Amino acid sequence: MFAFDYDHSGKLDHLVLYRPGTGTLWILRHESDDTFGQVYAEGSPGRGIGGYDLADNRDRVLALDYEHNGKADHLVLYRPGARVIWNVRHSGNV
Repeated sequence: MFAFDYDHSGKLDHLVLYRPGTGTLWILRHESDDTFGQVYAEGSPGRGIGGYDLADNRDRVLALDYEHNGKADHLVLYRPGARVIWNVRHSGNV
């Protein structure tokens, strides 16, 4: 689990939760009443996100400021040792 800027606001006000090997990835938004609501949910067994399947136990996900604009609004998904890496950015539909 890690903080993420899903809506490109410059705030890390979303949480990304994922489980390697299952295709599971959730993105939760911090609400004004201190609860969390889902903006993306792919449960187990799932298809991952953005075409990346999260099907291997080695899979890793992290937030990245790809455009160097102070916003960690891209997800980098990679599989160590497999030469697989994806860059995913929310643009209306994930």
